[in-house]
Amino acid sequence: MHRFFVPPDWIEKDKVIFHDAIQHQMKNVLRIKVGEKVIALDNLGNEYLVEIGSSQETIEGYILEKKKNEGEPSIHLTLLFALAQREKVEWIFQKGTEIGVSRFIPLVTERSLVRENDSRGSKLSRWRSILKEAAEQSGRGLIPELENPASFSQGLDSLKQLDLGLIAWEQEKEKKLKEFLLDHQVQKMGVLIGPEGGFTAEEHQQAVARGWISISLGRRILRMETAAVVASSLIINYYEK
Repeated sequence: MHRFFVPPDWIEKDKVIFHDAIQHQMKNVLRIKVGEKVIALDNLGNEYLVEIGSSQETIEGYILEKKKNEGEPSIHLTLLFALAQREKVEWIFQKGTEIGVSRFIPLVTERSLVRENDSRGSKLSRWRSILKEAAEQSGRGLIPELENPASFSQGLDSLKQLDLGLIAWEQEKEKKLKEFLLDHQVQKMGVLIGPEGGFTAEEHQQAVARGWISISLGRRILRMETAAVVASSLIINYYEK
């Protein structure tokens, strides 16, 4: 069944009115007909089973059922990762959303392959579109938050909003992620993933000095995008109820 995130003000007492790009997609791309059922999501954690009742200038659907979405993870995970080529960044957004990441913060680090941390509208718009589509596809009830690209130092400051922050560090030999999670039950966690070549020793020291804890993702060296997905998946899966 097709799923669509819509602004809450499109949802009335007993119906949903679909406008703009979503209306175009439903009518001209998906060719949804009167009588078909879709899911509308308000990005507040609720989902609505809707039967399409009309398809003229606007598409209207009648609400058959409202319920709380059950696709959100048990832990709020912030994924901070070094900016890289467009394809890798977009892949991280897509797969991270499917896994259950709640917030993304792209970072410029010393070894980042992409070093611009501006917030040009077209780039952010495309990234948000990827997050929305991935959230719809994977059955989530919330679109992940996306922060503007930040410096490494700014990223470290996000620890103030978290219960616990972890930094994946290839030279860490003692603290394994799985073993570390056994001793920590938290609501909001962050994980820092470095670029190809990893964080510099100075960056690692900065992170540890600010309270981030080094962990190992295993014996093998992972590519940045692989590490981002593996770490996120292991953390979210561990806390799933």
